[in-house]
Amino acid sequence: MSRNQTRAGGSRKAEKYAVERRRSTDRSKRSQTRSTAPNWRVVTLKDETTGKLSHEIRFPVGDGTNGITTVGAEFSDEAVAKHMRGLTKASIPDLAKLLRSGPRTNIIVTDRPGWRFDDAGHPIAFVTPRGIIGPKRKRYRWRGEARTEAHAGTADGWLQVPKLAQESNFLAFGLMVAMAGPLLRYAQLTEDAIFHLAGQTSVGKTLVAKVAKSLYGAPEPLPDWAQFPRALEESAALANETVNILNAAEKVPIGKRAEKLNVIVHIVPERQSPARSAGVQERFPNRSWQCLSLSTGNHSGAEMAKSVGRSWDEQDQLRFIDIRVSSGGGGIFDLTSSRSEAAERSADLVRRLERLLDEEHGTFWRVWVPHLASLDLESRVPELVDRFVTKVSPANGFEERIARKFGVVYAAGRIAVVAKLLPWPVNFPLKVVLRLYRQARNDVTMKRRAEVGALQALLIASSDASLFPPLATTSTLKVDAYGRPFGVRGKIAGQDAIAVRTDALGAIFPAMSSDQLVERLQMSGALVQGHGGKRTRQLNLRLKLARGTVRKPRFYVVSVPQLRSTLERT
Repeated sequence: MSRNQTRAGGSRKAEKYAVERRRSTDRSKRSQTRSTAPNWRVVTLKDETTGKLSHEIRFPVGDGTNGITTVGAEFSDEAVAKHMRGLTKASIPDLAKLLRSGPRTNIIVTDRPGWRFDDAGHPIAFVTPRGIIGPKRKRYRWRGEARTEAHAGTADGWLQVPKLAQESNFLAFGLMVAMAGPLLRYAQLTEDAIFHLAGQTSVGKTLVAKVAKSLYGAPEPLPDWAQFPRALEESAALANETVNILNAAEKVPIGKRAEKLNVIVHIVPERQSPARSAGVQERFPNRSWQCLSLSTGNHSGAEMAKSVGRSWDEQDQLRFIDIRVSSGGGGIFDLTSSRSEAAERSADLVRRLERLLDEEHGTFWRVWVPHLASLDLESRVPELVDRFVTKVSPANGFEERIARKFGVVYAAGRIAVVAKLLPWPVNFPLKVVLRLYRQARNDVTMKRRAEVGALQALLIASSDASLFPPLATTSTLKVDAYGRPFGVRGKIAGQDAIAVRTDALGAIFPAMSSDQLVERLQMSGALVQGHGGKRTRQLNLRLKLARGTVRKPRFYVVSVPQLRSTLERT
């Protein structure tokens, strides 16, 4: 060995020795402080949101009991001493030494569930209100009291729940939706999804919500649609990277249904609160989240929207995905072996699951999350989502966006069965997710195809002068025995447009009601509104019908360029 190498080695040893000596000295000082104040302890807390530091002081009250207080790190030693004198009769130690005696690492106080990572991107903890797990779990503390009552039984005992769920596509799907929460950050989705189980009362929808919630905590109480808008944001934030439950849409009074639909369909999938002024941030801070939502109700999203005169467009359908539950036979238990005894079997399974959920809940996530932390999720999750999308072969971008949301659910189920964490056959998750994806897709695309067909028929008709003669040469529109022409075409409100008689839309596309077609035109921006925001406009011509002549009749005015653009986008 050369002389330089010997010197370098000696230098490193000396440096290492010096570091150990300093650490030993620090430990000795802290030990001396504790020995002079044995019942006093200090921990420095750091607010994860604001970065603000504070000291948590445990102290003897003086009557044989101990107390805890928190003071801001900006307070002087004298101010802290004054504060403590109002809390304890015990002798107050040297606070300057006491405050320096705490652990070097700050405890991070948080109210945001989900993953935590080190600087290299490795998961070090997973936070929930019900507990924190991971190799660095002691670095974190949940703000407020932890919900220790939110678990019962064991993870092995809880596995009876997915075992019974093999008789229901809906229960199995609900479980996988809950399991998909920790995968979302790796799924490359532009927005979250709300999976809405729609069906009559007593078909088992609420049981699906309970089963999903049992993976992370107690199955009840279930958050419902009747929450205030701000509470809906708070619920979503508390469900970050787990599962958000929205039970019983029918609880919302019809007078508030439009507002709730707007919040749930738009704000929840967009993953953040609407921007609020700095003046209200202290009381209502902006929240963010990333979670799948499992919703239940007696009616579909489109049906609820229609009941309050609200439109229901493609963006709504992409975010709020209806999955209908049949009211016949066993309700949610659609995989029971005996169809003739489905109702009896369903009732028995409901009773067994309700009893089981009371005794077993809030434990499986402690097995599931550590397994996920051991995987390369950045590559595995997108790979499984892509595999599902390839399997279903979406016909267009609209269907692909829906497929990718179902694909995340499939990814969770696939990872769990491959690892033998769930008592399911390895192909069961794919069968379940395929079945419900196809059902949801067909419900959406059937309506969508009807709308597209109607718009195409209207665009074709707009080029036929026998159906829409020029407005410039028409002072009287005479309608024949076949209900033609349907209107006129010309420059209306400064644009190339057709004016359609209000009684003629049904004749252009009989498969769709006039109200539905007008609603679709309005949503696409193709309908040119009249004065005061009315759907119709008056034209200065005469309309001659069999029953008589109408002066200045009202028409639906449709922009032809906008109609064409809508179809191209679709």
